[in-house]
Amino acid sequence: MIVLAALALAQTTSATPDVARLVRQVRAAYANCKTYRDVGTQVIWNIDSRGTKAIWGEWKFNTTFARPVQIRLEVSERKGASRWVSSVLWTTRKGQGSAPAQIHFGFDGSIEQVKELRAGFASLASLSFGIADRVPWLLIPSKDPFDLLDEHEWKRGGVEKLRGHDCVVLLSRDSSVKLWIDKRTSLLVQIHEQSDMGGGRSTLKVVQYTPKLNTRVQESEFKGPN
Repeated sequence: MIVLAALALAQTTSATPDVARLVRQVRAAYANCKTYRDVGTQVIWNIDSRGTKAIWGEWKFNTTFARPVQIRLEVSERKGASRWVSSVLWTTRKGQGSAPAQIHFGFDGSIEQVKELRAGFASLASLSFGIADRVPWLLIPSKDPFDLLDEHEWKRGGVEKLRGHDCVVLLSRDSSVKLWIDKRTSLLVQIHEQSDMGGGRSTLKVVQYTPKLNTRVQESEFKGPN
């Protein structure tokens, strides 16, 4: 019994630096890139007490980013068989300063200016049940950062193949959140977030990313709704 306890303690101790190193690698991949692009999807499922799944909401999104602080994030929500309603947050700048000159937010035909970038992300995240407060906050960390990687204590899962990517899996300690991280790029490829609704019911949010680092980005790409 003492031997088993000592072995378990050794495994826990050795795993902690490994997880901390992986988290640092993920943060560094986003914080140090010159440009970033992704396209992705988000689906929220309702799961009943029998395990039957039904789609509650569906979104698609794309991100374009160039350092220091140029970003365009478009999120579209499905509103029927073929109708999508889009929200767009984008920045415009003058010169080579580190802060965007203007931040714009467009929703369903209306456009307004936003004073702070993170406030814009928060507004867009509230419309899309996430998305905007995940990768964008890793790309543009604030002075007092709090992002997806801060929300949970993590433990390492296995290595899985996902859509052609060899991924390291991180699990939250309560196993409600699961991250797939590309071993080669240290970028997020998929997120699962599960919530217990009581009575045997739950929701599952699945976010999938197809990310690219350091590709060519044009100034003309940072514009409003298409």
